[in-house]
Amino acid sequence: MPEHRFTPVRGRIDRWSFESELLTNRLGDPTEREILVHIAPEGIRHLEAGGALPVIIYLAPFTSSGPQRLDGRRSG
Repeated sequence: MPEHRFTPVRGRIDRWSFESELLTNRLGDPTEREILVHIAPEGIRHLEAGGALPVIIYLAPFTSSGPQRLDGRRSG
């Protein structure tokens, strides 16, 4: 297996949570979900200057979660 050098995430990670009854399902999953927002240093400067940013939405794979993917370790 190749050696990986994971560098720390630059910028800022914001955590948000929201609740919606639309997330109710037969499995009993929680209706409150957490989302993580990564803003790169360049994006922070752009926001501070009054600009807006594009959005990329990453959906965590089955049996995983956003926080698990954020920690930088490979799974599988």
